[in-house]
Amino acid sequence: MDIYEKPCDDEFFIIDSNNLNQITTSFYGYVINEDGFVNTDVNEKEQLTHDGAYVFVDVSDEKIAIYQDFIGSYGLYLFQSDDYFAVSNSFVKLVDHIKSGHEISLNMDYANDFIFASLTTHSYGETLVNEIEFLPRDIIINIDKSSNNLEFEEINYNEHSIRLNSTQGIEILDKWYCKWVNIMRSIKARTNNFCVHLSGGFDSRVVAALWLSANINLDDVKVISIDDGKHTHSEDYEISSQIADHFNFELNKGKVNESKIYYRDIETPLMNSFNVKLGFHKEMYFKPFKYKEPVYTFTGSGGELVRGFYNASPSEFLDVFFKRISNKDYTLIRSSLNIFNSSFADIASKYNYDVDSIDLDDYYLDVRCRHHFGKGSVETFLSNEISLNPLIDSGLCRLILNDEECIDKQLLISLIFVRYCPDLLDFKFEGGRGIDSKTIDYARKINDEYPFAHEEFEDIGTPESDVNSDNANQDNCIKRKDIDGFLENMFDSRAFEMEFKKYFSFKTYDEIYNIAKNTDYYPLKSVYSAIAVLRIANDVELSRTNDKKDDMFWFNSFFNEDYIEDVMIHKNKADLIKYATARMDFRTIGNNKIEILENSDDYSLQFSPDWGNSKTGKRYIIESYNGSIDLKIRCIGSGKLELSLRSFDYRDKYGTFPIYINFRNLQVNGERYIYNKTITHTEKYLFEKDVEDGEILEIHIDWTPLNESSVCVNKLQLVNDILTERNEELTLKLKNLTLEYEKLKSENENFKNGKN
Repeated sequence: MDIYEKPCDDEFFIIDSNNLNQITTSFYGYVINEDGFVNTDVNEKEQLTHDGAYVFVDVSDEKIAIYQDFIGSYGLYLFQSDDYFAVSNSFVKLVDHIKSGHEISLNMDYANDFIFASLTTHSYGETLVNEIEFLPRDIIINIDKSSNNLEFEEINYNEHSIRLNSTQGIEILDKWYCKWVNIMRSIKARTNNFCVHLSGGFDSRVVAALWLSANINLDDVKVISIDDGKHTHSEDYEISSQIADHFNFELNKGKVNESKIYYRDIETPLMNSFNVKLGFHKEMYFKPFKYKEPVYTFTGSGGELVRGFYNASPSEFLDVFFKRISNKDYTLIRSSLNIFNSSFADIASKYNYDVDSIDLDDYYLDVRCRHHFGKGSVETFLSNEISLNPLIDSGLCRLILNDEECIDKQLLISLIFVRYCPDLLDFKFEGGRGIDSKTIDYARKINDEYPFAHEEFEDIGTPESDVNSDNANQDNCIKRKDIDGFLENMFDSRAFEMEFKKYFSFKTYDEIYNIAKNTDYYPLKSVYSAIAVLRIANDVELSRTNDKKDDMFWFNSFFNEDYIEDVMIHKNKADLIKYATARMDFRTIGNNKIEILENSDDYSLQFSPDWGNSKTGKRYIIESYNGSIDLKIRCIGSGKLELSLRSFDYRDKYGTFPIYINFRNLQVNGERYIYNKTITHTEKYLFEKDVEDGEILEIHIDWTPLNESSVCVNKLQLVNDILTERNEELTLKLKNLTLEYEKLKSENENFKNGKN
């Protein structure tokens, strides 16, 4: 079966203590062999290397063993409760599996931290569900089928243990170089679907030292360099163009067969990404297609593994991080600190460090790199694109990045440039960054001591292949903008907003909203994280009720016609929404109730709280920030109806915070009861009316937040009321005088005519 014909749902499994005898040997993802073959159909443990993005489930009569690649790209997630356990390579799949039979709880520290994380979670082993553990990347799970016993076998990759300036270190480096050049040449000999990334930074340029040395025809290679003006891409493209001119190749060309099969539904690309990244990563790809033929892409992913990323102590790193989020809610900041402290403690225990002196390079490998590039490789694989990442290599990661005589952690990449493609050092790096000249000199010293003999590779030619881009089937298919529009509209909906504010503050929602509307590069990152939290929070609630609903039920619930909104109504609301919200409390007294037949404000919140009901009546509340509302109400049963006009009930740590709303107009069945009246939540206006069974009330209300004009309007209205009263008095006097005049006139006519 071709990989693009394989349903993406088949890339994820559930193994639990109740189905062990039904599990068969299965391979998920792809493994990269040193001869360049990318294997998607492994059936024996001996076929595994550490490279690739995979999980292999090996089943024998006695046990089940679960293996994963070096970085643990899929991730293994474990739930245990008493004698029951369940493990999966998808967090979302595992949550869906256990929620109907086991009560779970939301990890609010994780949720708070993830909302404004820059890219990925900061957690080493925690997840959005307290009861689900994210297992380390360097373990093998062994399950005894007869006893249902779980054991974890640790793999020691010996990261950062070999000195670069040593015979063993140079042998490891040269083996890495030859291995990846051979992989590139082997793939290129078979297919033209060969892509590389090139930017102005360090990482893609380190990989360029490989493909520039591999003697492959670069006219047949698509060298991808983004030039969309976003992020740092403009400078990246300028530098990439200079490199391309020097080495005589063109950017963004090549003979890649980009024929695709497009999806016609949103659910498939949505769940492909969510099954891999939901709750861990904030830049979803949501690819709405699969390539008809595999496309092989070499990237600089994981470059920080070979040049150091944070280059700071844990305390220095946290100082910088908390300055970045210093304007966030204190609850979120406190949760981030808890997550970092927990992760640092786990890593210190794993590597036998003191907590205050852990190596952040290990934190990067086990957390950010794993979630970012590992999960990214799985996500692209689901679209039939194979990500090949030479810098995420278990052998290369054995090398220490610096040396006693050169403490700069850019020593390793300096040696790679000097040893394999020195011309790449002649070009600047994006963002004014660079490599210290002393570091380059020391790399040259190592290279002189251990000289490298360049092999002259034979020309492998260009394979014949169909390079058309037949995408005729994309009419009426899903586009990426459709998916993002779907999610953005869901986030913008009143229903989602109210649900989100059960867990987070008004400020948090509004900040995410502003980021989404005013950011160019991945504007919906925090929207994705908000959706992740509520998606799992919904499953937590379902676990308590044992209610079974499919994945998409949750998404669709926000798109009931009653909740589809015009996004523009939110445009300028920010944190001011509560100052414009009017509250209308209807209370029935007696053996009666009301039915709201019509409500002109589709965005209003309408509910009937239990606390407002009693034996003598029922309460109905409507909250709206629209500025006006028209209601049509039917009374059921006879009795009394009260309508209280209030402002929003807002409370801070000091108690109720008074918000003033200027109600300009209240009309009931055409009769006006308010001209202008300023009220708060506690200083309300009360309208009362005796009603009969079946009576219809048509109500119009409009209002504004209290401001200077509101005060002026009130003063003018007072003057107008006085003038109106005086005018009515004068009108009455004039009417009486007119009647008196008509009477006298009539009497005078009678007198003239001789009538008495």
